[in-house]
Amino acid sequence: MCLIIEAARCIAAPQLSNQTPNKFFNIQILHAMKKILFAIPAIAMAVLFTFCRKADVTSGLSTSGSALKSADRGACTVYIYPLTYATLSYCGTETNATDCSTCLGDSKGVEVITGDASFDLSNPTSFSISSAFATSVILATDNNQIGPIAIGANGCEVFTVDANCEVHH
Repeated sequence: MCLIIEAARCIAAPQLSNQTPNKFFNIQILHAMKKILFAIPAIAMAVLFTFCRKADVTSGLSTSGSALKSADRGACTVYIYPLTYATLSYCGTETNATDCSTCLGDSKGVEVITGDASFDLSNPTSFSISSAFATSVILATDNNQIGPIAIGANGCEVFTVDANCEVHH
């Protein structure tokens, strides 16, 4: 006979109602043991594949970009933003064959631009910015930004783009 408390168990498993509680728990333990015994090979395979030889992660690394010669590099785009509306003279841009001589010394490539400007410069290189009026400029590349840098009236400032496409004053 089933008790009211065990009614659900008797309905679900009427064949176990005549067994003693110890036999019922022994059967449950045997079922759990079967699951564990079937899981052991799966765990062993997982452990085996976890420790298989993997490819060396450093083998695919290439040399650093800074190890290349400057002739092998691309151009860096330098953006110049004057803080006042002023006409600025750029010397050393190598955008044309015009000779120029400023605080940078003798160089090639002259541009005279009012307002914002951008140049594709080979790197490393140096260029100068001069102005007839006092102004300040912000210079930026894809890798860094400097400024504002003050340029006095009839002044000249030299800037350098290094091998990593970073502009420096």
